[in-house]
Amino acid sequence: MISIAQGWAHPLGRLLLQGLAGSALFVYCIGTVMPSAGQAPQNQANALFVDDRARAGAAAAEVVAQSDPLGSAALLIMGQATSTWENLQPPPVAAAEGADKAPTIEREMLGGVEDHAPVRSADENMYESRAYDYLLIEAHNASAKALAKHARRDLTFTHLWEEPAKYRGQLIHIEGRLRRLQRFDASRFAAKQGIPTLYEGWIFEDAYLANPYCVVVTEVPASIKPGEKLEHRVAFDGYFFKRYRYEAGDGKREAPLLIGHGLIDLPPAPVPADTSLAEHLVPAFLTVLAATVLLALGLSWWFLRGDRQVRARLSKSRQATFVDPSAPQGPHGSL
Repeated sequence: MISIAQGWAHPLGRLLLQGLAGSALFVYCIGTVMPSAGQAPQNQANALFVDDRARAGAAAAEVVAQSDPLGSAALLIMGQATSTWENLQPPPVAAAEGADKAPTIEREMLGGVEDHAPVRSADENMYESRAYDYLLIEAHNASAKALAKHARRDLTFTHLWEEPAKYRGQLIHIEGRLRRLQRFDASRFAAKQGIPTLYEGWIFEDAYLANPYCVVVTEVPASIKPGEKLEHRVAFDGYFFKRYRYEAGDGKREAPLLIGHGLIDLPPAPVPADTSLAEHLVPAFLTVLAATVLLALGLSWWFLRGDRQVRARLSKSRQATFVDPSAPQGPHGSL
């Protein structure tokens, strides 16, 4: 019979032993280093006791240190089951210095975003999920005043539609009619950064009535309530994220997706002066009437002129001497 020592000396035994040791250290990293929710930390002076990212980082380091693929796979599966990897996201972004300063977006953080596709989760595209959270936190920490001050007003729907990669991360100003607004619970990571709720709105510009923008914000004014059939005129300032594909009633469609801080409820568009049909018809009627009168006067003058010419010829014919052609004529006149 093979002794226990000989079993552990076997290659498979060594792999099993390494896996068990790694699992034990992994559990220590995710359980002991960071206390569970609601439990007071044992040492406030140690950042490891209060930082979820440090716990996730220690667990990731243990995965990398594994020398056998089976042990690494087991730790990865355990981390997924305990939601440890969700903490490997961008760190909280500090608010911009000064109320009038908009955050500067790092283009490197937006790599890996897929256009012509739905918004990807961390499991589907870790880079896009990270970029989404990055823009969301940046926009939330910036003031609406700062975003409005620095937003570009020279970019249109066409720019974002035709060259999404070129304008990704650009801060853009939009005005139009908010037709739909939905409320969603934010992800656990966003909630940890002070963003418990997200609002998805659909804004239609006057120049592109059939092509909306999809916007995601973290705050909305009290005057705007979520609904499916809204008619609010709003302004929005946010970062362009991607050309977003979504399911519509007539099939798959796409729209520019932007992420911002909030919406601004604008007063209704001024109603133009009353331009009723009667006001348009009166000038036209007067014009036609004047033309008719002028035509009648012209025709009357023409007919009167013709009558005078006829009367003149008749009068001249009455005054002429009648000569009888049957009377005989001599060499010196009538006989």
